[in-house]
Amino acid sequence: MDRRITGILRRSDSPVKRWRVVRDEESPDWNYQSRTLQIGLGQAPAVYGYSPEPVEKPNDYHVSESGWRMQYYNLNDYNTEGVRDGLGQVRCENFLFKGDTALYNGPGFPRRELLSMSNNYLEEIEWIIHNRERYLKFKTLRPTDDVSGMTYKTHPTMVHRFEIVFYRKLEKETVTVPKVNRDGYLYYYLVSSDGFGFMPERFVKPV
Repeated sequence: MDRRITGILRRSDSPVKRWRVVRDEESPDWNYQSRTLQIGLGQAPAVYGYSPEPVEKPNDYHVSESGWRMQYYNLNDYNTEGVRDGLGQVRCENFLFKGDTALYNGPGFPRRELLSMSNNYLEEIEWIIHNRERYLKFKTLRPTDDVSGMTYKTHPTMVHRFEIVFYRKLEKETVTVPKVNRDGYLYYYLVSSDGFGFMPERFVKPV
């Protein structure tokens, strides 16, 4: 991987500058169409990953969050016994902790692969030019940080949310499943080992 960064374009000033991660229908990568609305396609929403360095197609950032298990339960109005949804599944467990879920790409919790970041906010650190492309460098939590009391409402750039979507093969339709908490989303912390990540400019829009 080419690690050379060719220049810093702009450092953000106070107040905090926020950016929003695009939805599929805003992305040239997906022809400006929602992947979940294309009948017969059988795909979930795109995962807009980030990386520790500027790369054109960043992979999802794996990092240990083993110290935050109880905070994850609290973040999702979720007790340790589990709350089953209408399909008989413990969705919080399946998406955040279970080791054999496809989203985890093998390792499983506590080396969680990122869930969809669409429509979530990022806090700008600076812009980087790398190989003639612009990249947003943004702030994340570190796995050693104290996340007690953090919520989507109080820390929307550090706590992200997503809707769980799956595809029913027989019916050939995409379905949003019943949720595990009161307001219908599953919440997760934005984290990296270094406290920052990079995302290509095409994945974000100004707020």
